[in-house]
Amino acid sequence: MLPFLAASGHNLYTKTAYVYLMTMQSLDEDHHDVFASFINGNHVIRRSNRYWAGISSDLFIEQVLMRSAKTADGLTRGRGMTESQRSLWLMSMPVCAEINQAMQDLSGVGYCASEQHKDETRARQKKDTEDIQTLVTFLKSRNPFIEPEVDRSLRNIETGVIADKTVNVDDAKKVGTCIIQEIVGKNISDHTFRRTKQAITLGNKVQAKLDGEPLRIDSQLLFQRCTTAAHDATVVFDGYPSVQNIKDVTHIKRTKGIISPKVNFNNDTPIKTKKDEFLSNSENKQHFINTLGEKLKDGHVPVIHAEDDADLMIVLTAIEKSEQHTTTVIGEDTDLLILLCYHSQDTINKIYFKSEPKQNTHKIKICDITETRRKLGPLVCNILPFIHAFSGCDTTYRIFCQGKGTIFKKN
Repeated sequence: MLPFLAASGHNLYTKTAYVYLMTMQSLDEDHHDVFASFINGNHVIRRSNRYWAGISSDLFIEQVLMRSAKTADGLTRGRGMTESQRSLWLMSMPVCAEINQAMQDLSGVGYCASEQHKDETRARQKKDTEDIQTLVTFLKSRNPFIEPEVDRSLRNIETGVIADKTVNVDDAKKVGTCIIQEIVGKNISDHTFRRTKQAITLGNKVQAKLDGEPLRIDSQLLFQRCTTAAHDATVVFDGYPSVQNIKDVTHIKRTKGIISPKVNFNNDTPIKTKKDEFLSNSENKQHFINTLGEKLKDGHVPVIHAEDDADLMIVLTAIEKSEQHTTTVIGEDTDLLILLCYHSQDTINKIYFKSEPKQNTHKIKICDITETRRKLGPLVCNILPFIHAFSGCDTTYRIFCQGKGTIFKKN
């Protein structure tokens, strides 16, 4: 137990337990009679003659001394903790016990307990059965015994959070043994434990540095769009590959340090972390998008997954749908408007671009792409991607003092 105390940061317990074990090593030589009594099993303390009444000395101290000190009329309930107050309280305990027994004899009313253990009662057995069923139900959806060749990652079976390589709590015994080795040969009172030597748990690594982009997804609004905004909706998702891509710099700039570790989850896993932190991890986001896409497909909603940025895929899908009926593209990105004006040259039906209202306003902006192309003219529409990139976008920086408005005025 000593290595685990050291690895978990219980420094006072580690020191006192280490000194105690060192002292007990010479108990046979220093106090042979006490050692012989311990060997014969006389280390169990009993407050009564009941079969289940034997407890160890540390439990006896907690159940009797510490309980009396911290309950009503105890030392921590307004009496004080000075030496004289502690002596008076301890010396009066036997007298109080005798007075208590005398009052029971005088009144003819005594306190006694059943010989049966309280865990054998029907109420306790019923409660234990309910607790077992709760645990079994919990483990069915979070099986911790996954085959090693399938998943060897260290994870929290309740939240699904996967530990990174720096977490070593599974080697707590080895970590604690190394800490104990540093104490050997030193004065125990002079030794200082360092936090960096302790075991690193999942709780210490809540935030990991990963190039993920915070993304807020309102699932209720998404389903409302699919069910009420259109009779034939097609959902196009961005992709978040693990390899580097052209938008990595933009992702880093938008992160703002709110990033969470990877979470191993399924449809039945309750997510305990905050939504913003959970979706800040690109792997969590991609897994969530894949899961959500399967649910939408089950509801007969067409779903398209892009390999990375979905702007071009959204525009090409809208142009394809416009051959059959009027199409509305719902999005917030300026890139969508630029690409729609550039690619939708000979569409049969109209294409509209609709953006959601801002938080402080209730105005919804709707652009008729055909009318917008007519006002801009074919020349401007053909060079719009260059103007957009030259004046700054998600993948390029703008030229100094050359914003979009300035370039359009010069044009």
